[in-house]
Amino acid sequence: MREKSGKTTRRTFLKQIATTAVGATIGATDWKHIYAQVQDRSQLRVFSEGRIGSLRLVNRLIRAAILERAASDGGPTDAYLRMYESQAAGGVGLIMTGAMAAVPPGMSTQIHAYDDRHIPGLQKIVASVRATNKKCKVIGQVICLGDFGPSGVSWSKKGSVRALSVEEVEAIIRQFAESIGRLKDASFDGAELNGHYVYVLSSFLSPHTNKRNDKYGGTVENRARIVQEIVEKARKKVGPDFPILIKLNCDDSFSPDAASEDGTNLENFHLLAAEIEKAGIDAIELSGNTLLRTEIDSLDKESYFSKYAETLDLDIPVILTGGNRTIGHLEEILGKGKVKFFGLARPLIREPHLVSQWLEGTGSPTAKCISCNGCLTAEGPLRCIQETG
Repeated sequence: MREKSGKTTRRTFLKQIATTAVGATIGATDWKHIYAQVQDRSQLRVFSEGRIGSLRLVNRLIRAAILERAASDGGPTDAYLRMYESQAAGGVGLIMTGAMAAVPPGMSTQIHAYDDRHIPGLQKIVASVRATNKKCKVIGQVICLGDFGPSGVSWSKKGSVRALSVEEVEAIIRQFAESIGRLKDASFDGAELNGHYVYVLSSFLSPHTNKRNDKYGGTVENRARIVQEIVEKARKKVGPDFPILIKLNCDDSFSPDAASEDGTNLENFHLLAAEIEKAGIDAIELSGNTLLRTEIDSLDKESYFSKYAETLDLDIPVILTGGNRTIGHLEEILGKGKVKFFGLARPLIREPHLVSQWLEGTGSPTAKCISCNGCLTAEGPLRCIQETG
């Protein structure tokens, strides 16, 4: 008689989870125990195939956008490309690039996408990923920076910004659409609009900073119009099957411990997300208006935007980014059905091969990243100061 396989099936694994959880939140110790017992970790939901629009991803783990500080003259340097090769080799299903300038001038250490002369540099990024890992997809994030916005209201309580005219808004919409077209021309697998933190698109989406009384301000429908028009124009260039995503503030508060009083918050985020879905976006990535949080030293502090995901009822995938550290916790969140993918940035700076280690069971189920934010403040190309000093 043939011996039974030692593999743990997904059904058996999920049964283990249910038995251990007993209807309660699973603690880190319990997850370590289950994680050690599972012989075939490919049975975890996080390692199952997922889709964003027409794009098929080999797992649910995404390298989230973070500024690499390694561009020169709007194009990638060797250091930039090595960063991407390391990330691609590490096992993520998708790499989201750091924000690329869709509107000139852009920052000197940032990739530019606002002119056709940047296409060869964009092609190098995709080529470096595919040469390293053919299964890893790459999406380019595009952004508009500037000391201007929908109205004269700044994110800060002090100061103001220049209000854009309708003609200027239309020019920004056109430049975003053209940049998305260049990403497709450069063989990217999709594009993501940067609509989070304190940048121009997020300023249009928030009632805190958007006080316009024309078609681009006021109601949530009008505030989301800029995204709708970007998608409409971009679709004429890239067609229906090129995924266009957006990264959104789910809360406009600068304090991680308090909700926004007059902006997007836990109570109204679902209204904005529903309107963004209507605009033709293929997936929404959750983010916030605070600097990346520090001192994520316990399970209850991880995946800190998950409560916002729980308020959503969308037909498009939700990507949860922010404080994702423990694979068991991600598995639990995924099982609730609201979140389909997870974005990780800082953990992969310290451990580029974290996803592969999780799959192979060769490392800890919790990332080494201590959330010190030293990678964001160090000079030069992006690096973990805990590893390099």
